[in-house]
Amino acid sequence: ENAFKYSNKSDGSKSFVEIKINIIQDKIHFSCINEIGDIKARDVGGIGIKNAKRRLELAYKDKHNVSIKADDNLYKLYLILE
Repeated sequence: ENAFKYSNKSDGSKSFVEIKINIIQDKIHFSCINEIGDIKARDVGGIGIKNAKRRLELAYKDKHNVSIKADDNLYKLYLILE
C-alpha cells in the first residue's frame, strides 16, 4: 500500500513500483522498491511499518528477516520468510 501511496507524483510524471517474489530453498524472498514521489521520506519506520514488523514477529517468530531502507529517491523493502 505504501509503495503506491508514496510513489505518487502530483505533476503527472511517471513513477515506478517494482515487486518481486521468488522461492529459493523453501524460503519466500519478497522485495518492493518504489520511487518516492511528492511526499519525501522523513524516516523509515512509521506506525504502519512498526505494526507490520510486530505482526511478522507474531506470525513468523525467528522465521523472517525484513529490511527497509530509504535513500534520496527510493524506498526499498526486502523480506525473507521461512
